[in-house]
Amino acid sequence: MIVHGNSLDPLIKSEQTIKALFGYCDCNKIKRGDIVLFGYAGNKNPVIVKGISGDKFELRETEGD
Repeated sequence: MIVHGNSLDPLIKSEQTIKALFGYCDCNKIKRGDIVLFGYAGNKNPVIVKGISGDKFELRETEGD
């Protein structure tokens, strides 16, 4: 998978190729330092999220989208 965007730079750089383990979270607890791909309806590319247990995030449509 090729990353587009620089929101996790310097950890992951734009256009860097990464390996994604789909289904990993089905068998393993998410822990501090994990990076998770989050897919959602209406977008063919998953969002890359880095957080810790208890963090919350949401996707919202903004003006101009």
